[in-house]
Amino acid sequence: MKKNTILASAMVLGMIFSIPIASYANTYNKAEVKSNLVFVRTQANEDSALVSKAIQGQELFVLEEEGNWVKVKTQLGVEGYVNKNELNIKKTYEGIVTNDGVNLRLRPNIESKALSVVNNSDRVLVLEKNGEWSKVLFEGNTGYVFSKFIATEDEFKALVSRAGQRNDAEKLLIMANSLIGTPYSYGSNGPNSFDCSSFIQYTYKNALGITLPRVSKDQARAGETVSKNDLKSGDIVAFNTFGKPGSITHVGIYLSDGNFIHASSSGDGVSIDSLSQGYYSNRYITASRILK
Repeated sequence: MKKNTILASAMVLGMIFSIPIASYANTYNKAEVKSNLVFVRTQANEDSALVSKAIQGQELFVLEEEGNWVKVKTQLGVEGYVNKNELNIKKTYEGIVTNDGVNLRLRPNIESKALSVVNNSDRVLVLEKNGEWSKVLFEGNTGYVFSKFIATEDEFKALVSRAGQRNDAEKLLIMANSLIGTPYSYGSNGPNSFDCSSFIQYTYKNALGITLPRVSKDQARAGETVSKNDLKSGDIVAFNTFGKPGSITHVGIYLSDGNFIHASSSGDGVSIDSLSQGYYSNRYITASRILK
């Protein structure tokens, strides 16, 4: 049984504000010409002389806004003024990465080539945000990252502030819940896709700094064995989903109220299911407690 989570959005603990980081303070917003043809003028009024023209779809750099006019620079370096109504201004802002090992991809899909990797506390210039993906600039590379891994300055500070007030189980579950909806891919190590055991490994490592084995059966034996009736938040729950009866082939993290979170191959990716109802109710094998 699926159920919605009310836990906070993406975060990784141990974030540090003091690391030297690049600033994008001198980077301009861009504007796209909406009309078929617009005139670039010397002053912010219709009577001033023309210095250039721009056609529909052309991008201009925004230098400043003055009332109903925008001072722009063309791709050829010509500066002048355009009526704001003729432009679609694309606002950019500085974002902070909230996870380690996030791929910066050439296109907005997980099959696309990774241009580089951004990590927790890295600063990027967010050029566009379109739902699941954000187009960003990082160290000269323009590409796409999952929007859920980018926070504003205020959001980032709030995440860090809340992190210092939580116990290990809460930190772990916040991290796990932030990954809901991430696709399943066998053999993948995250964070853009996971299999069941890499989800466990990644979550424990990035939330608490705990390194667990990579294989599900080893994860199920990594801590203290606990009974099903004694489960606590953060325990690793193990199942037999195929193969020899009694063998451990799948793992998840226990939440509360009989529910657990896991990377499912059913098509839901990282999602929440019930221990007592549905597919997993008669496939439970054991549980392991890592957190003391």
